[in-house]
Formats: sequence, structure tokens, C-alpha cells
Amino acid sequence: MRLRRRLTWIVFAVCAVLVLEGLGWVSWQAISARAGAQFQERVRSALWRMDSELTPLIAQESARPYFQYRAFYPAERAYTRMWQEVQPGEVLVPSPLLQGAGPLIKLHFQVGPDGSVSSPQAPTGNERDLAESGYVPGAYIVYADELLDRVTALLVPSRQILRAAGTEAEPGSPDEDSPVSPIEPAAAAPAPSKVGSEYAARQQAAQQALLAPEANQWSRDLRKPEQPTPSSAAGAGKEVLSLEDGEAGKGARLAPIQPAPLDTEQVEVGPFEASWLGPAGDPQLVLRRRVRIGTGVIHQGVWLDWPAIQDRLLTVARDLLPEARVQPVRGAVDQDLWLLASVPVAVDPGPWPMLGSLNLDSTTATLGLTWLAVLGAIVAIGLVLRAAMELSDRRGRFVSAVTHELRTPLTTFCLYTEMLAGGMVKDDAAREQYLATLKDESSHLAGIVENVLDYARLGQGSARSSAEGDGPIDAAELMAQVEAPLRRRTEHGGMLLEFAARGLHGARVAAAVPTVERILVNLVDNACKYAADAEDKRVQVIARLHAGELEVRVRDHGPGVPRSERSRVFSAFHRAARDALGPRAGLGLGLALARGLARELGGDLVLVPQHEPGAEFVLTLPLV
Repeated sequence: MRLRRRLTWIVFAVCAVLVLEGLGWVSWQAISARAGAQFQERVRSALWRMDSELTPLIAQESARPYFQYRAFYPAERAYTRMWQEVQPGEVLVPSPLLQGAGPLIKLHFQVGPDGSVSSPQAPTGNERDLAESGYVPGAYIVYADELLDRVTALLVPSRQILRAAGTEAEPGSPDEDSPVSPIEPAAAAPAPSKVGSEYAARQQAAQQALLAPEANQWSRDLRKPEQPTPSSAAGAGKEVLSLEDGEAGKGARLAPIQPAPLDTEQVEVGPFEASWLGPAGDPQLVLRRRVRIGTGVIHQGVWLDWPAIQDRLLTVARDLLPEARVQPVRGAVDQDLWLLASVPVAVDPGPWPMLGSLNLDSTTATLGLTWLAVLGAIVAIGLVLRAAMELSDRRGRFVSAVTHELRTPLTTFCLYTEMLAGGMVKDDAAREQYLATLKDESSHLAGIVENVLDYARLGQGSARSSAEGDGPIDAAELMAQVEAPLRRRTEHGGMLLEFAARGLHGARVAAAVPTVERILVNLVDNACKYAADAEDKRVQVIARLHAGELEVRVRDHGPGVPRSERSRVFSAFHRAARDALGPRAGLGLGLALARGLARELGGDLVLVPQHEPGAEFVLTLPLV
């Protein structure tokens, strides 16, 4: 039986562990997915902020006319003639770029068709004299010259920058003769994985911002129909930017030559593309675009202040991603990177949030309720399983006890009745003895049946109903009525009853006399049964008022209740191991029935564990 119980609990425990492990895995996956979704939503919001921070700057530069990359330009010319040489008598105005273009931009530069590098912030020759005379201080131009030297070194790291005029190389092509061939191309968009659709949306927004009305207008053919198409000799006699007789990177000087006819040319301005220059340890972010003027091609660029931009990007997203980092992206792009759509920059959002930082939402609430339901179900199944096993054990004990208790009287009944019916007992005295034995056994069987039936009726409130029907009774009178049957039982068992009930007058209890008598008789019967071999034959029954209750103590001086059995002494059909196979008869229902009846009366029956030798039980009944 114990092995079966143990195996049952082992199977239950294994099933419970498997269920909890599965639910734990599902919960972890759900919470992780929820945390990942929340974190990715913050990352997306941060990327939108960062792109929104840079897009206006790029859009502003995209809307800038191509001729503003000259320090001075004629104010009254047509758009398509701004690049032609200055004619005598024309009014020159300073470019808005002459005095710089904002805190996030280091320098504007331009690579001419011949490969010369210049900047509107670093004019040369007569234009420098004009700039210093009333527009910018000389120290600023010197600083711009230094920046121009640096960007030139970045653009041309030991490569030839000259190329044939009118070459149709595409921007970013790796040709050896391209003036911007060292510039790495912008990072390609990642494959549509976990960031693909969101990246495409930000890229589309950035492109729409960059397509300013001016840029769309510049891409049109603005040549007037009445003007002739410029010939291949139209460039003869123009001023050109040259590195001859000048230091590389400091811009070019104006070389006066014969003026050319003032005709119009087609101007096509391409969009800006972001690229990285320089070594990996010191990357420099530039924007560049390709401008076609007639048959010539120039490249214009904006050297951005990457450290300042980096600080700005991290500042706008600090509340969403406090530990984020941004880094340049060169060459091939990992599709799992979080990329900005405006510039080739990857965003490292930092460590993922801990699960404890999640807010209560529908997912966590549902998981919590699921856990409560599963744990409740496991506890309920465990309780039901325990009750079922206890019921099975109780049924087994009941069958064993009843079988053991009924076998002797039934055998006696069968034997004696056969002998009496067959006339085998001739002596009248023997016949009287046999009949007395049959009477005692019938009383014993009746007691067994009565105990079983009374125990089966527990929980139906029969004892309470009987007490309420009789009404409250005086405590002294109650104890006086139960003294006689208790004394008869002790005398029949060869024991001595010491009965004391003092100070009970005026106290009333809602209890029926037969019920209280049944409880105390069971206690005294146990005392007579188990303390019969003790030297002290006393059975003490002491009644008193204590803490607003009637307290009745029943004490014997026998071997007492073993410590290992005290927790189960009130279990139905349970007998101590030392008595289960002993000569003392019983079903093991006496104490269980007595406690059940006491609790139906609103009181209780407990064992005093500290009392030794012997056993002491305390019956308490509430006063009314």
C-alpha cells in the first residue's frame, strides 16, 4: 500500500514538473517576445528621431543651388549661366556659404572637372582679397584653408585626381581616374528581415524630404529654345580652376583668359549621397553630389562634423535608448543591423531590457492568470489525489478492521447456535453460559454497527440538531447525568473512576446529553482498554469552566499515545501499529467519532501531547 502511494505521488510530481516546465518555457518565450517587441519599438522610435534630426540638414543642402559653391557669383544671371566666367561690369554677390553653414558642417568643397579641390569658405586670389575686405576675417579663411587641406588629403590619398573633361563616370564608381574614387559608397539597405520594412519606410520619408522643389527644377532641361547648343569650343577662353602654380588643397587661382560667349547650358544636379572618408580609426562623414553643367561634370560635397552629429543623435534618443551607440557603416551591410536611412550609420541600441523591467500589460496579465490557474489546478488535483488515496486507505482499513472485529463474534454465533440448535448442549448451566456469550457478542456487534453508522452520519449536523431540539442544559446537570454510565464502564473494565465537576452551576451549554455521553464513554473506554495493565488504575474525569467554555479532561495512567502516532490518532479506522494485531479489539473509530461529534456541537477534542505517562484528552464545549 505504501509503495503504491509513493509511486502515485512520484508520477503526480513528474507530471506537475513537466507541466510547470512547459508553461515556464512558454512564459519565457512570450515574455521575451514581448520584451523584444517593446525594445524594438523603442529602437524604431529612436531611429525615426535620429533620421528626423538629420533629414532637414540634408534637405537644406540638397536645395542649395550649385553656384553657391563659389565664393562670389554674378547676381543677375540666369540659372544656367551661373557657372560661366565673370564679365566686366557684372555685380558679384557673396555666397551664403562664405561665412559657414551651421554648427554641424565643417566645410563645403567642390572638385572641378580637372580634379582641383576648392571651397567657398576658402576663396583664393582676388576673391580672397574681396572676402577679407568686408565679409569674413582673414583668420577664418586661414582655418578654412586648413580644413580644405585635410579634405583634399582625404579625397586624394596618393591617387591621381585628374581625369578627362566630360567623362561620364557615375558617382561612386571605382574608376582609377575618378576624382572621388576613394570615397566609399553609402551602405545598402538591409534585406527585408526584422528591420527591412521599417527601414524602407524611413528611407522613403528621407527621400521625399530630399526631393525639394528646387532639386526637381534643376533636373529639367533649362536651355532656352532660341539659344544655340554650345559647341565643343565653347569652353575655349573661359576661366578654369587649375592646380598649376598653386598648392594642392588650397583651392585654385583665377587665370584670366579670353572671355567666351554668354550662352546657356544644361544643368543637372544629382541628389546628395552620404559616404565615409579616411581611416577606420578617424572616419569623416561627407555628403556629395554630381553636377553636370553642359558637357562638364563637377562634384560638390559637404564635410559634416561627425562627433557633433554623433552627440546630437545620441541626445535625441537618450530617453529611449540610454546606452545606445552609433558607428559608421562601410562596405557590406549585415542585415541584422539597425541602420539610419539618411546616412550610413548603424545604431547599437545597447543591452536588451531585463524581464523585471517590463510593465504590466495584457501579455503579462494573461501569463499571470495562466500561472495561477495551472498552480491552482495542480494543487486541486493534489488535494483530490490525496483525498482519493486517503479514502482508499480508509476503505482498506475499514475492511480490515471490520473483518477482524466481525470474525470472532460471527464464528462464536455460528458455533454456539449450531450447538444449541442441534441439542448438543444438555446441561442447563452450560446452555445459560452459551446464551450469555451470544448476548455479549450481539451487543458487541450492535456497538460496531452503531459506531459505523454514527460516523457515517457525521457532517449532517445531527448532533447539533439534537442539541438545539433539547435546548441548552445546565453544565452541572449535564455532567451529573453522564457520571453514572462512565462509572459503570470503568467498573466493568476493572478501573477506578475519579470524577470531579465543581463550579459549573449557572453555566449552560447547547449539547444533548446522549451525544456528550457518547464522547466521554469513548474516551473512558479507550482508557480502560489501553491502561488496563497499568499499576495506577485511575481514570480521571475533571470538568471545569475555562475561557468561556466547558472543559472536560479525561486522563489515564497507561502507556499513552506513541509520539509517532499522535498526528494520526484521530484518523478513522486507524490503530497504532502496536495494537493493530494485538488482543485489544476495536475498529479505530472511537476517537474519530468523538472528535466529529464534539465539532458538530461547536467544540473540539484534542490530545494533550506533553502529558506523560498516560494519555490526556480535553473536550471543550462553548457556553451559551
